[in-house]
Amino acid sequence: MLQKNIIDILSERGFIDAITDEALRNAANSPLKVYSGFDPTADSLHLGSMVPLMGLAWFQRCGHTPVAIVGGATGMIGDPSGKSAERQLLDEPAIKKNIVGVTKNILSVLTDKGNIYITDNGNYIADVAFENECFPERDHALISAIPGVLETGFFLNLAGRVFVGHPDGHVDLIQ
Repeated sequence: MLQKNIIDILSERGFIDAITDEALRNAANSPLKVYSGFDPTADSLHLGSMVPLMGLAWFQRCGHTPVAIVGGATGMIGDPSGKSAERQLLDEPAIKKNIVGVTKNILSVLTDKGNIYITDNGNYIADVAFENECFPERDHALISAIPGVLETGFFLNLAGRVFVGHPDGHVDLIQ
């Protein structure tokens, strides 16, 4: 049993606006594995990564295990999220350089090195072959069809429960 409930702490600090299922608060009384993904579009994280990174740090401080997934594979196929413009496609050497920088940023915030997983999603889909042409919707559908991929997250068989946060602020429990 953990001493502090991370959901209460994050709510007090303004990280959480609403919870759709109180099971999340109850589940947080036991150690969880939680993840966030980070795109290696530059050799350092940008300000937009600070909120999820600080969320992982709070989970870690409260005895949970953070999983940071650096998007080495997804960083090479563009951004199929419906934005008005695609991000600049980077070659493999640039992505690898950026992964090193992003990993250093993550490790500078998640300080308990014995209680963290950091991985590159390229380790899971590196053998998937894509044509050289960029078709974001098709590529997104192909990646989403790979076993173990749900929406934009890669699951590592680390937990029996997964809490998925959505941009509108609600959280779903998947068991």
